[in-house]
Amino acid sequence: MPPTSSSQSSAGAGPGAEPAAVPIGPAGRRPAVLITTGAPRDDVNGTFVIARLSAFLHAVERGAHWGRSLREPVLLAPGPGGGAGRNREPAAAPARYQVRVVSPDPKLEALPQVRLYGPDDDARADACLFGLPAVVEYPPIGPERRGRLEIVLGRRGVLNKAYCERLFRALVAFLLRTEVLAGDPLWEDEEDLHYFAAEDERAVQAGGGGIFIGLRAPGAWVHVGEPLGHVYDSADGEIRETLPAVAAGLLGAVRRSGFVRRGDTLATIHPRGRGG
Repeated sequence: MPPTSSSQSSAGAGPGAEPAAVPIGPAGRRPAVLITTGAPRDDVNGTFVIARLSAFLHAVERGAHWGRSLREPVLLAPGPGGGAGRNREPAAAPARYQVRVVSPDPKLEALPQVRLYGPDDDARADACLFGLPAVVEYPPIGPERRGRLEIVLGRRGVLNKAYCERLFRALVAFLLRTEVLAGDPLWEDEEDLHYFAAEDERAVQAGGGGIFIGLRAPGAWVHVGEPLGHVYDSADGEIRETLPAVAAGLLGAVRRSGFVRRGDTLATIHPRGRGG
């Protein structure tokens, strides 16, 4: 008897093989959503969230979540060495929605946010369906990013369990709102969405070297002049600099505590205004 789900056809790859990513959902149909990330060592947050989403969608396919079903296939492609089948990102994404999950910076802890690069109105509307706290619009950067929904969270190589939980819920909400996944919402909406332009972002930089201790976390709303952290002298422990917020707005990212040098970015702020 033939399988009813394309997710059942991934068996049979030999040891060490790297089979193509296999969609989860109705067989023989074009994937509606492609979700990718990078190598697990760098994008551990994306790898973990994709693994959780894979387990959830396979449970839906088995009927473990009563009243829920996949109407269209979802293609999950963790980076090299990650996830079931050690899938690599497909060279050409066939899906209607293309989502990339990354943690690009090893020092700045980023609030979960959607980034768009030269988007059209449809992409702007799609970005809001995750219900994440910030959508940031950037100028076009290469054709491969145009039309893609890029989700940034956390810090490269460091797992942030709270951010991963928030993103997992956001991805499930996205699948429900696009009607790729049928069923009632699993959780109450936590949507507090704000739209920003990358050109308005303000950076807070260290005026000198020392040990930085942050006072506020990403996602906090701050006002002008509010202390965001201190830089301490590494020799005598005295406060050498207090870093104030340079604008009123949403803290998009905050530097991890530790040694910093003059000119290092310690926080980024999305000012209130056009989108916020």
